[in-house]
Amino acid sequence: MKHCILACVLAVTILLAGCFSPVSSVPHTLCLLDTVPTHLARRHTQPVALLVMQPDTVPLYDTTQIIYTDRAHEIGYFSRYVWAETPSKMLLPLIVQTLQATHYFSSIATAPSISQFNYVLKVQIQKLQQNLIARHPMVELAIEAQLYSLAEDRIVAAKSWHITQPMRAVTPENGVIAFNQATSHWLTELASFVTTSV
Repeated sequence: MKHCILACVLAVTILLAGCFSPVSSVPHTLCLLDTVPTHLARRHTQPVALLVMQPDTVPLYDTTQIIYTDRAHEIGYFSRYVWAETPSKMLLPLIVQTLQATHYFSSIATAPSISQFNYVLKVQIQKLQQNLIARHPMVELAIEAQLYSLAEDRIVAAKSWHITQPMRAVTPENGVIAFNQATSHWLTELASFVTTSV
């Protein structure tokens, strides 16, 4: 009887140690948004300084979890695949790199910055998910951008995008590839929007 009690105590101790272990037994695959357009129209540099704010994200998508939907009115998260950082943090350097590649602005800064600037670019991520309900699986990227003029003290231009990109197969890896393709496409359109609005 004593041996049975001791065995039970040891079993409970092992289980509790596993529950509170800081090291997960299932490794995560860290995924990146890291693709910028390769072909952008190069423009003549203008004496215009731009401040790019850290993108905002609606609360549902402000996470490192990769979101998908395979049923109406429901979302899910992949258990072993996650973003290396939140989408907004990964998107900021891509926006800056893309706008710098146009050579249109005399300077581009990110907040916080003490530099003088003429315009402020604000971006909000409104949707970033894999859509597995559609007949052809795809990723969806919905983003809004606003360009604010300090001289005029108002928003001088705003635009919304809803971009879909087909997935080659229904897997987390192919979803990440499609997300990068959709992001690159959006960055191309963002560069055109900003440079023609200032």
